[in-house]
Amino acid sequence: MAVRLWRLLTEQGRAVLSQLQSLEQEKGRWRVEKAQLEQSVEENKERMEKLEGYWGEAQSLCQAVDEHLRETQAQYQALERKYSKAKRLIKDYQQKYVSGGWSAWAQVALRGFWEQPLPTPPAE
Repeated sequence: MAVRLWRLLTEQGRAVLSQLQSLEQEKGRWRVEKAQLEQSVEENKERMEKLEGYWGEAQSLCQAVDEHLRETQAQYQALERKYSKAKRLIKDYQQKYVSGGWSAWAQVALRGFWEQPLPTPPAE
């Protein structure tokens, strides 16, 4: 009976030892996986910080481009007004040239039309 008990305890001890070894191996795998996950988290944090930096740069660039666009639109509108004014002056010039009374009025109008308001043509 003592031999039987000894064998039983030995078998149970081996089973427990085997189970313990399996658990130690699993614990080792978990530690490796934990280390890999921690490294992955750190790498992702670094990537996220870089992307946030790129995002900030992109926003700054967009603001600069938007400001440049607004300035360009304002310049375009100013040029459009000057173009319309020049067309009006040319039309008036052509009308005055046909009627013959354009000389003095055209000289005054064309001399400063970029800076000053359009003078009224002389009455005929």
